[in-house]
Amino acid sequence: MRRRLEDQEFSLRVYPGALAEGTIYCPVSARKNTTAAEAIECLIDRLRLERTKCYVLAEVKEFGGEEWILNPGDCPVQRMMLWPRSALENRSGLGSGDDYRFLLREKNLDGSIHYGGSLQMWLRVTEERRRMVERGFLPQPAGSDPPS
Repeated sequence: MRRRLEDQEFSLRVYPGALAEGTIYCPVSARKNTTAAEAIECLIDRLRLERTKCYVLAEVKEFGGEEWILNPGDCPVQRMMLWPRSALENRSGLGSGDDYRFLLREKNLDGSIHYGGSLQMWLRVTEERRRMVERGFLPQPAGSDPPS
């Protein structure tokens, strides 16, 4: 019996950057109708982030390119399904698949996005970390919850 597309689980890779030092990305299971707000709630739990702060998901379509902030009711899986097939198939981070990603950002009280330092510096550190994982110098990101 085939499962309906709405019930299918997808893995969203969300890159928290400076919000969770040492975490390259955090995988979040989501369905087609899972909202950005629900994904963020899961990330707050998984990464043990401060609940007093406001977070948003941003979609980036080019490495170092412009970020598009998702509204709380937007569905990240639906956005991801608009990405080119190569970006979805090449999920190892080798090549073009790495150009499409979701980032977790902290929102300031005035509504602006807090980057926690230089965006270019964050991108460079993230890229260096990713290369070290590929070469086996750092452990792969865990797909399970961190130990309590």
